[in-house]
Amino acid sequence: MKPADKIKNHYNPRLGKFQETHEILDWENREAQIARFEVLINHVDLSGRSVLDVGCGCGDLFGLLSERGINVEYTGVDILPGMIEKAQSLHHGGRFICGDLFGSDNLCTDRFDVVFTSGIFNLNLGNNAAFFEAALPVLDSHAGEVLVINLLHHESPGRDDRYFYFDPAAVKARLERMGRRVTLVDDYLQNDFTVIARQ
Repeated sequence: MKPADKIKNHYNPRLGKFQETHEILDWENREAQIARFEVLINHVDLSGRSVLDVGCGCGDLFGLLSERGINVEYTGVDILPGMIEKAQSLHHGGRFICGDLFGSDNLCTDRFDVVFTSGIFNLNLGNNAAFFEAALPVLDSHAGEVLVINLLHHESPGRDDRYFYFDPAAVKARLERMGRRVTLVDDYLQNDFTVIARQ
């Protein structure tokens, strides 16, 4: 099965089953989802910046930024039409695009001040390490100033074969080899970490 089909098979049924967006996105609870967003908010000055949210799901990051009065020029991208439809119905003022940023359709060529992605590497697709390696140059090409990536920690308690886990030190070193200054944040959830890679 192709990775894109695995993603669709995992998330599309959740769109019909759940109402709460964190459940649709397979996050454990809303508080944990917000904790991931707060790493971005607390470490990167977003006000007035252009933000690309890769794998935006239902647009919850844009919703939280709006609630907190943080004005950004927001673009969300997701591979699933149902996610984009949900995001557009819940959040006005953001730009939401359906498509595969890593595909060959030249979905988006813009550069943004900040590129953020949370959770797109979590579902075990059978090729996550290769997917991550191939995705990095694409993410880097869109991130004019800051690239922020949220991942599952390889020392997570209760690891589950449905998901994929990364070594924070290895991810940090990989981004540093791309010439970025990297901050590792791993003190907000026991199963999670975020890398903040600046030019």
